Amino acid sequence: MTKKLLLCFIVLISFASFAQSGSVNCDIEVLKKIQSDLDSNHNPDFKLFFLAFSKNCSNNVEFKEWSNTLVFELLDKDTKSFLEALSQENEETIKLILKELKNPVTDKEYPELKEKLLSIEPEVSVKEKDNIRKIIAIIYSQQEKNLSYINEASSYSSRKNEWFGNFNNNIISEVIIRPEGTYDFWSRPYLSCFTWHEYNGTWSKINDTITFFTTYEVDEVDISATYSNEKSNDFYMLTFNTDKHSNLQNSSVSVSFIYNFDDNIKTVEKLYIIGESNNLKISYKDVPKRKKLASIEVEFFINENSKRRLYLTEHNTVNVKVNDVPNIINIKVLENPRKDTVQCEYEAIIRNDKLYFISSHRTISYLPDYTTNLIFENEYKLSDRNWD
Repeated sequence: MTKKLLLCFIVLISFASFAQSGSVNCDIEVLKKIQSDLDSNHNPDFKLFFLAFSKNCSNNVEFKEWSNTLVFELLDKDTKSFLEALSQENEETIKLILKELKNPVTDKEYPELKEKLLSIEPEVSVKEKDNIRKIIAIIYSQQEKNLSYINEASSYSSRKNEWFGNFNNNIISEVIIRPEGTYDFWSRPYLSCFTWHEYNGTWSKINDTITFFTTYEVDEVDISATYSNEKSNDFYMLTFNTDKHSNLQNSSVSVSFIYNFDDNIKTVEKLYIIGESNNLKISYKDVPKRKKLASIEVEFFINENSKRRLYLTEHNTVNVKVNDVPNIINIKVLENPRKDTVQCEYEAIIRNDKLYFISSHRTISYLPDYTTNLIFENEYKLSDRNWD
């Protein structure tokens, strides 16, 4: 019993020394601790293990070889815990661990590892799913370089004298499949790079079928306005309301008066203070060249950390005047807008150096989602273009 207590005490001292040192980068003592946990069937400290990795470890041969072996051993022995811990790390650490998996120092095989990775994929987080796909691609795909599939029928290279066009064009002209389990979709509709869009995520492949995965966030609209007119008014009355009924009295509001584009009038900016009942009254006399006014922009803080901005107009274009800006405006603010994550899958087949997309699917958000679907050409041909 005394020996066991002494051993526990030594382990605690070891942890304390790690903490006091301030850095465990490339520390062999960390590897000794992890190896001891493995050999004795104790739960390893993944956080401590990942903390030991650094770009500077490449010159430490002993650390490099031992840590590389431990990455595979830990992933194989407790796959789920390994992935859960890895998903909590920053992107730099994740890249370092994936690099280790890409460059094994031994020929040892782990025949059950792929099945373990696939079996837990349905029950883990989105970030863990992405890491699973990257790991499977790195270890099992045998792809050594980036593969670029191209169809530029709808891209700028197939047009002449077209510098600008529809900024929301989402026809994919190039698919880049990377050996580390990631991909890029490129839409390049016009010569100006301001119209280009890039979409990326992870992929998995079974036989000749490859599935591309990605996610995006949908944010609830956190500010909106309703409008009405009072003909007898010679002022604008702005009323600010929040869903939590917060008092915004004495808060400052930055107000910009935006004019009709064709009239070539510079935007006028002024600062106001919200008054009683969360009202802000702006006299017509305080608005230069009001007859040319297209919209009003307001910007304000609802608390010290959260700012809101809104263009006040009943029309889609803020610098084109269609009608007068209404003079009674009720502004509604959501203090804690909701977020939702949408998951997308695009399935394709690779045959004879060509890529054919056959289906697409995305989950439906409980929030209004105005994201447009990606559009794919009929086929994409493998190119010798190689993006590093």
